[in-house]
Amino acid sequence: MAERARRGALTAALVGVPLLLAALAPTPAAALPTGPGAPAAPVLEPASTSAARAAAPDDAPGGVRVRVVDLPAEALAADDDLTVEVLLVNGTEQEVRDLTVELRVQRARLDRDGVAAWAGAPVDAAAGAVVLGRPLLEPLPPRTQERLRLSVPAADLGLPRDPSTWGPRGVAVDVVDAGGTRLDADRGHAVWYPGDPEPDPLRLGVVVPLTGAAPDVGTALVPDAELSRLVDDPAGDQTSPDGGDGTGDDEAGDDGRLGRLLTLAEHPGTTWVLDPLLLDSSEPGDSTDAAPVEAPGSGVGEPPVAGATPPLAPGEVPAGDVPSATATTPAGPEPTGAVLAWRERLLAAAPDHEVLALPRADTDLLSVTGAGTPELWRLGLAQAGRSLERAGVSGRTDVVWPAGGALGTGAAELAAGSGAVGALLDGALLDDPPAGPAAPVAGSDLTALLPDPTLTDLLTTADDPDAGALLPARLLAETAALTREEGERALVLPPRTWDADVEVAGAALDALTGAPWVETTDVSDLLADPDPDADPDEAAGGAGTADVVVLPDEATGTPSPPLDAGVLTSVVEAVRAAGALEAVLRDRAPLSASERSAVAAAALAARTRQGWAAEVEATVADLGVLAGAVSLVQGGTVTVVGAETSVPVTVANRLDQAVDVVVTATSDSPRLRVRGEAATTVGPGSRAQVLVPVEAVAGGDAVLRLELRSPGGVLVGAATEVPVQVRLDVAAWGTAGIAGLGALVLLLGLVRTVRRVRARPPGVRPRSPDQPSAAAAGPEPPASPARPGEPEHPPQPADTATAEERR
Repeated sequence: MAERARRGALTAALVGVPLLLAALAPTPAAALPTGPGAPAAPVLEPASTSAARAAAPDDAPGGVRVRVVDLPAEALAADDDLTVEVLLVNGTEQEVRDLTVELRVQRARLDRDGVAAWAGAPVDAAAGAVVLGRPLLEPLPPRTQERLRLSVPAADLGLPRDPSTWGPRGVAVDVVDAGGTRLDADRGHAVWYPGDPEPDPLRLGVVVPLTGAAPDVGTALVPDAELSRLVDDPAGDQTSPDGGDGTGDDEAGDDGRLGRLLTLAEHPGTTWVLDPLLLDSSEPGDSTDAAPVEAPGSGVGEPPVAGATPPLAPGEVPAGDVPSATATTPAGPEPTGAVLAWRERLLAAAPDHEVLALPRADTDLLSVTGAGTPELWRLGLAQAGRSLERAGVSGRTDVVWPAGGALGTGAAELAAGSGAVGALLDGALLDDPPAGPAAPVAGSDLTALLPDPTLTDLLTTADDPDAGALLPARLLAETAALTREEGERALVLPPRTWDADVEVAGAALDALTGAPWVETTDVSDLLADPDPDADPDEAAGGAGTADVVVLPDEATGTPSPPLDAGVLTSVVEAVRAAGALEAVLRDRAPLSASERSAVAAAALAARTRQGWAAEVEATVADLGVLAGAVSLVQGGTVTVVGAETSVPVTVANRLDQAVDVVVTATSDSPRLRVRGEAATTVGPGSRAQVLVPVEAVAGGDAVLRLELRSPGGVLVGAATEVPVQVRLDVAAWGTAGIAGLGALVLLLGLVRTVRRVRARPPGVRPRSPDQPSAAAAGPEPPASPARPGEPEHPPQPADTATAEERR
């Protein structure tokens, strides 16, 4: 807002105060033109009835100067008045007398070349017929200025009344001295529009770029302070953290570049070129998914993100020193009140405009092509689509806008192969540009969209309030001349760096789109209807035609050098390595966040961003940590001593989510055969041990190649080789030892049995296991009587053995 106040003060100083009516006197008849069409009663009047003169600004040029400060910004009909306001400045240190201000009109219609020549003519060039002249009867004091209004009825300008004569005319105001010498002159334009000519309308596409913000590579968002400055504070002098007055609910200002551009983009009939990064960066709350975080020592040593140790699943072991590779990015500062209001305005106006969405972060097509990293371009396109969908904005992503409007054959091939159908180019960089705004590209499926250089340059200069008075009339004259020359279509495309004054550019847009001979159209309309007479194959061999765009092999003429190819290559390699995790991730948020950072590294605005290389280096390190987040953890050599056994393998998960993995193995030697694979689920921030079944065929050394794969068979990370020592001789000796021990036990049993048999008394048989004991047999039957001659009880031999011997 401060800038607008300063501009207002300057304008007031330049304009001063108008001339008093009493200071004017009738012009002598000799000062007026004669003949048909001469004005009957020319009028010279002050701009108001207040005091007439004011001090000239300190930086006013020397001499006597006249400048047009207001000119009609609409077509001049037969019943209108041609009214011009001028500022007459005496920049000398002396009083000047006998000055006459003259209003002149070029009655012949101007073509486009004539419109440009009229605007750039020197002071002493022919300036048309005088339609009004007024001498100043009072001297003009030194360092003094006056504002005058000159008005003449259109009927008195001497212009033809036939509607077919409509078109641009030249208007000039000069100041001459008493001798008729022209001291200074200023020129403008008017479009004569008598009757109702109803010409075939000029279909005009007007593009407003909403881009140019550089993202932070680590967060893949525009820093909050930078976005606030772009939206509401061009000087960067923020009075509170939210960029407003400390209340946080101030409206989006229009002093920031993006704030001013959005005001112009809201103009009816405009097409937007939008970087979806702005939608993500202005979204309230944390709009991103999980993103890699850098722990001390390249991401190693941090606890799992969840904050609590998860319960161990069967087969898992405590994580211990397993570091976490990812974490949810902490939500940054809430967007300021001005940024949120700017976003609301954008979302509210978007449905009324065609939106051409750039790849997210405005991916540098030329740089990624030169570096051989097309993945970054395709990732940027995919991310742009998701950003639009999340914000609820409908837009097309198949129109590319390379840096500076320069395009080579390689970049065109990448763009077309990614689905692009159109390319916004700068015709000045082509050897033989077509005359129209759309033409096919030789050897490609692309259609080149070429802005009108004059209209684009004029609108681009709308950042100068001093040029604002003549700009709308000049644009009217240009479009009228183009329409008169049977121009059917035109495109206006300011550069990405456009920084316009809202009032001046707004008046210019009104002039461009409000003329009765102009019909605003979308870029899609120009794409759908390229030059029907063009033949792309006609110029495929390199011989251009006026209706076909022939691209150079390499793009040249960009405003800044491309991004370092080596740095971009390192980013892509890191993305590829981390991308293998996608097959096992249940939530790909960590990978998505890392991919956004990689795309941010290829932003076009990064060409001039300080510290870009260091930010990219940190991103590559984060991607490296993510790529190794799920891995095999193996120690030294494994010894196998049995024919059928298992090899223990540990899987580490440094992510904050569980993963399902399968460990597969192959052997480099027939000594060791792999009998199967092992699957497991590893919890967040944990380790799990699995057993890979193997079979030992022969003794010796072997190498077991272990791979970690998804359940679907996708390889995750790098393979690991484990040395294995097969020792079947150890197993044989063990078997022999066990057999020998069994034989020894058997021998000892036999010895004991023999000794027991020898110790049994004679005649005593060992009791059969089936023979009942004496107690179980019942009472002993009575003894049979002795035979004659036998003793009743025969004598028993004496037992002379001692108890020790019996044992």
